[in-house]
Amino acid sequence: MSFPTRRTSKDPLVRGLLDKYKFNLLSVPRAETDVYDLYIGRGREILPPDRLENLFSGTPSLPEPHRGENFKLPEISFSSLLEIDAATKIVGKLFSAHNLTVDEASLTAAIKQDQASKARLRFRDVTRDSVKPLAVHRALQAWRIARDAADLIGGKDLYLVVGVVRAKGLEIAFSDDARNERKIEGGAGIAQAANIAADGKVSMTTSNSGTLVFQGPDRIGFGVELVELTVKRSAGHVAVGGLPPAVDVRDDHLVEPTFIGREDGPIFI
Repeated sequence: MSFPTRRTSKDPLVRGLLDKYKFNLLSVPRAETDVYDLYIGRGREILPPDRLENLFSGTPSLPEPHRGENFKLPEISFSSLLEIDAATKIVGKLFSAHNLTVDEASLTAAIKQDQASKARLRFRDVTRDSVKPLAVHRALQAWRIARDAADLIGGKDLYLVVGVVRAKGLEIAFSDDARNERKIEGGAGIAQAANIAADGKVSMTTSNSGTLVFQGPDRIGFGVELVELTVKRSAGHVAVGGLPPAVDVRDDHLVEPTFIGREDGPIFI
């Protein structure tokens, strides 16, 4: 079993991230992912993220994001059972986000020596950065789109990042073919086999419950919360979709997050 790829998956970790917060998961987790990143495209053809500020000839004064909010939901939700190599591929993405590599094949082989054949994973030390869409909407009203930017976004869909969920690491629990829990005992040997240095950027430790914990020095963005922007060509500005320019940000206007693509489409962007 591989990690789910569709938003219709019943995987508990995926459901926790998609149902309540409607996070679009990143195919390439990045430390640099941030609020005010801007995805531009049409349908499935989405460009790598730009920045909202680059749409304007000046630098708009945007609300300061709220950073470091504790985000517990993903931490209490393990994924469904995965094949070991599917779990180690995700570990590889964590290492890649820190510009490191890990020998995934050796890591898989070393784990299987402990009679483990299946894995479940969850994110560790998770936080969320966010900004209120209504406040952004209000701040944008005084700014006109630069002419060259107007040509770039003409006829395109615009998705603004208003929330980023980050994790410092991953925890992986194991079981055998009969779904009996397997505690990993040889953590040091596994680290050596996979060439994971004890003093490296990403560490690997064995918890008291026999899970493996991989942790890096920085939190890596793995999901983004998006709102769609609309272009008001007559006025030359952008607005948060579904809201009039004169909306009072003190009113209780609900701004629903959105997915890129269909809600039954791919999990990753």
